[in-house]
Amino acid sequence: ITATAYMDAYDGEKKIRYRWTPMKRISPYLQQAVVIAEDDQFWRHPGFDWEAIKAAAKRNWAGWPVR
Repeated sequence: ITATAYMDAYDGEKKIRYRWTPMKRISPYLQQAVVIAEDDQFWRHPGFDWEAIKAAAKRNWAGWPVR
């Protein structure tokens, strides 16, 4: 489960059940899919997507709703 999926699913009442799986047992394609689900530009920036951060800040300052 990704951090975003966890935050979307968690309502503060239920405990989320999980079972850890070693990375070596997870397909590299699934590993990449999870990263892309969180940040589809991950391999194109140096750790922070400054353009996306700047665009989000502009939207927030303009009063747009936060996603």
